[in-house]
Amino acid sequence: MTSGVTSPLNGLVLIGGKSSRMGKDKSLLCYQGTIPQREYLLSLLAPICQSTYLSCNQHQLAQISQPEAVIVDRFQESGPMGAILSAFGHRADCAWLVVACDLPMLSVTFLECLVAARNTKKQATAFRKQHARLPEPLCTIYEPSSYQTLQNEFDRGNLSPAKALLAMDVAWQELKDDDILMNVNNPQEHIEALAKIGRHLK
Repeated sequence: MTSGVTSPLNGLVLIGGKSSRMGKDKSLLCYQGTIPQREYLLSLLAPICQSTYLSCNQHQLAQISQPEAVIVDRFQESGPMGAILSAFGHRADCAWLVVACDLPMLSVTFLECLVAARNTKKQATAFRKQHARLPEPLCTIYEPSSYQTLQNEFDRGNLSPAKALLAMDVAWQELKDDDILMNVNNPQEHIEALAKIGRHLK
């Protein structure tokens, strides 16, 4: 249950990956009609977050129409860990609901459930898949208290947010349907996601 919420909650959509396995920018793929996935995810986050941002790399910045709603990754070749740290560098006093652009099954209802389960006395609120060894770090609420742990793990050379979560005090949420956090990285997975999306997103 939510407990003593004091820090504003911002939303962060991660789009800065290279998308090398997909062969095209994953954040521009469309699962909801003609709406690019990054815009769709921003629309999901907007009603439940105080402010929403795209996390991108420096090369993508010129392609984004609203650069004021962008946080550029300050860390080279550091993946999602660098993006999350860059968000905290932008606003260390806020919590961040971080979602990856390659999670096409997300819905506003699902994200509302995550926010409802937010526990501000913990460092993070995160899901554990039923059949995964590590938690899902890219549909997670990171509280301001997680910033130092993330920075410490980064300084140790750990670039895995999932492993960093294991070093935190986390409000764990059990995921009943692993498909909701289906990760799409290549064309075949894209096809599979399109086939499933009508059943999950209504």
